[in-house]
Amino acid sequence: MTYNLVTVVLWTITLLAGLVTVVIYYKQLRVMDASIKAQNLAWLIQYLQASDVRHARFVVMTELSTKPFINWTLAEQEEAATACAAYGVAGVYIELKRVDKDVIIRNWGPSIEKVCEICKDFIAYQREKSGQRYWSALIWLNEEVKKA
Repeated sequence: MTYNLVTVVLWTITLLAGLVTVVIYYKQLRVMDASIKAQNLAWLIQYLQASDVRHARFVVMTELSTKPFINWTLAEQEEAATACAAYGVAGVYIELKRVDKDVIIRNWGPSIEKVCEICKDFIAYQREKSGQRYWSALIWLNEEVKKA
């Protein structure tokens, strides 16, 4: 009987040690995940604030906001594509839960909505040409902005 008791005690200690190890690893993974999300957010903010992306948003919101899509030049379409693609990238990161949705929507929500509204015919044209999955994350992000 003593042998059985010692075996049960040792087995229990081993099990508890294993559980403690799993809990510690889980907490470490959560800290690593938070760190990666912070790095992703820093990268995304840097990307959204890059001069070419900012310039593209400026062109969309100033020059293209009053101009019908049919009259956009190729250069203007490239600017619109840059602005839309940037928010599309943000949408992918947010959909995958790799960055905090609230931070992006709180800071870029009005811009996302305006760019999508101004570029709606351009977006539809690109999606018709390239398939409905094209810029699907951009469409999703704009819907999330409207819900907020």
